[in-house]
Amino acid sequence: MSGLPKYIKIITIALLAVILSSCAQTANLEPQSDTSLLINTFKNYSMRYPAGYDLAIYSETGLALVKGSLLTTDQPRADINIMSTSSMTLEMAVAELVATYPGQSIKQSSIVIDGVPAVMLDAVPGQQVNRIVLLIHNDALIKLNFMPADPNAGETYQEMELLYKTVIESLDFDALP
Repeated sequence: MSGLPKYIKIITIALLAVILSSCAQTANLEPQSDTSLLINTFKNYSMRYPAGYDLAIYSETGLALVKGSLLTTDQPRADINIMSTSSMTLEMAVAELVATYPGQSIKQSSIVIDGVPAVMLDAVPGQQVNRIVLLIHNDALIKLNFMPADPNAGETYQEMELLYKTVIESLDFDALP
């Protein structure tokens, strides 16, 4: 390439970069035997979840990953809700949620999901103890709810931890293919 004009070299390098980046994107979407891939083109995100879960869409903005049905309460589950927000900050959303549980000791941690700051709330009361993750992306409040988040639930808690880890580590807000 030493005899080619400089602009041809630059174009060639740019094209190679585009080709290689598209290969990497495709590699991330390859099926894994122990997970399933969810691509939500309506809300523009993708994620993986462990085998053995079913996808249950219960509203235009919400879906659940469940074992059995939406009514199953003795198995781990995750709910994903995406709601429009125009002026709410992440801090406001967290404060609003925590305020609905006065006197409760809810643990808060800052995390990052696909480059987006998020807050994890652990030990949130409910029918079961919940772990809730809130983040704001593209003017949408995203609420991820995992249960049971109670270590006393034994094996069910361990399965919830695997579900949580798989979803959080694979959640991707990049433009989908």
